[in-house]
Amino acid sequence: MKKQNKRDFVVRLRVTKEEYDFLIEQAEKNEETNCRNGGKNLSAYLRKTVLQRSGYQKDEKFQRELKELVYQIRKIGVNINQATKQLNTEYRTMETANRLEESMELVKIQLHEIRQELKKQYGDHKDDEH
Repeated sequence: MKKQNKRDFVVRLRVTKEEYDFLIEQAEKNEETNCRNGGKNLSAYLRKTVLQRSGYQKDEKFQRELKELVYQIRKIGVNINQATKQLNTEYRTMETANRLEESMELVKIQLHEIRQELKKQYGDHKDDEH
């Protein structure tokens, strides 16, 4: 069962007609905050936008993409383990070694992409290079 956040507090915001029209248009474009029936949800859009930009809430799209990348890296890890096992037990060593090298290159590329995305999202903090 999904945890329900009880929203007991109301925040009022005054905007001009032009600002309101713009916000409605942006809310309609944002599929993440639309109602289940596909309609706009201005409150959800404003809440998401303000909380993300203030740093209170992390970007859900980025979190999903990161989760997918981790899944893909795990799959590559499984391939590496299988190739390593074949290197140690079977006769097709050159073919297996090539496949292992390709898998390692994919891991390197994906880790670089993750690092670049993290830098873009959270800034370029110095970390240990491995």
